Amino acid sequence: VAGAVKCWGIATSGRLGNNNATTAQVMPVNVTGMGVNVTQIAVGNASVCGLQEGAVKCWGANTDGNLGDNTVTARSVAVQASGLTSGVAKVVSGGAHACALVGGAIHCWGDNAFGEIGNNSTTDVRVPTPIIATGVADIAAGPFATCATLADNTVKCWGRNQNGQLADGTLT
Repeated sequence: VAGAVKCWGIATSGRLGNNNATTAQVMPVNVTGMGVNVTQIAVGNASVCGLQEGAVKCWGANTDGNLGDNTVTARSVAVQASGLTSGVAKVVSGGAHACALVGGAIHCWGDNAFGEIGNNSTTDVRVPTPIIATGVADIAAGPFATCATLADNTVKCWGRNQNGQLADGTLT
């Protein structure tokens, strides 16, 4: 059942989303700005994104543009990820980067030190950026890497590959 988002634990960098960046919570608190009809959350290292009625909102640490709001300012309340106001089917987090599946396309943002955004760069990205334009069926993200399952059942991965995460037969 879709509902409101509640968080608890350490509050540093606003990661609880309750408009308090300092006081840890031992009981669940409501995330400010997420209301009801939240169908998914994606938890990163110190930031969180939620899917609410087809839109993505994020809160917490934002050192690398993790929140997708075109800033590097930590947020203790949920803020709208730029351009992702409707039609989003899924949001994932890979630590300090995030990606959304929108109408068969992937949009990613945040930390890009190892190419985990997939834009042929290692420069951090502060707003959701289209990576694969069509034909994406599903997405997944882990620390420093992202993968997409395409409609033809092929899989594409990008990012850090020091342990073979990309399954391309290399460690590069």
